[in-house]
Order: sequence, then structure tokens, then C-alpha cells
Amino acid sequence: MGFILEVCIRYVAEISKLGEMMKWIHCVLECYNIDHSHKCKFEIAIEETLINIINHAYVNCSGNVEICYSDDGNLLSFKITDQGISFNPLERINKPNVSASIDERVEGGLGIYFIHQMTDHIDYQRIGNSNILTLSKKI
Repeated sequence: MGFILEVCIRYVAEISKLGEMMKWIHCVLECYNIDHSHKCKFEIAIEETLINIINHAYVNCSGNVEICYSDDGNLLSFKITDQGISFNPLERINKPNVSASIDERVEGGLGIYFIHQMTDHIDYQRIGNSNILTLSKKI
């Protein structure tokens, strides 16, 4: 059994910190030999997740988001943890009707659908007061 290193960083969950978060994530992704197109999609999925946490996890209060990455030789994973309101995005993965007009579309859920499409594996856990979403990509 091999050793799996996990590296974590914590930020205040504010839109002003998103650039710093994404710079760190981009640097991590650059260390891996993943097809450029797949790397970009994975980065977009992580960014969408972080934006959702920043905009929706903490209602009328501030909080943090912790981002950890690890790889087991087969999967590169980003575990994103917040202590915001309980939200399981895996319960909301429905294929949106993108051919419907804007007026006919149901609001919300498109970002979650795209996150699911741009990753190889997603896992969600609610442990104590923490949402833990893990997004993984084959390496």
C-alpha cells in the first residue's frame, strides 16, 4: 500500500479570495500530466464549486472553505470542505433542458450538472457540521 499525501489550504469564503484559490489550484494541476482540455474542465468544475460555496453556504455570516488535494496514483482529488448550510449537490444532478427558452427553464442546477460532467468522480459527505465535496480526475 502506497503513501498518499494530502495538502490543504484554508481561505475565507469570499469572492475576493477566489483568484487566490484558483491560482493555487492551477499550480497544483500544472504538476500533473493531464490532457490540457481535461485539466481546464476540471479547473472549471472546482471553480464552480467554490463559487457556489461562496454564494450559498454561509447565509448572513462569514465562514471558511478548506481545499485539499491528494492523489493515489490513479485519481487526483480535490476535497472541498465548508461549515455552511447542509447541501448535497449529488441529490440535484438532473440533465437540464438546455433547448428550452430562458423563460421555460428551471432556475438553478446547471452548475452542478456541469461539475458532474467535467469530473470523473464526485463524492459528498456531511460529517458533523461540515459539507465535504470531493471532485476527482483520472491521472
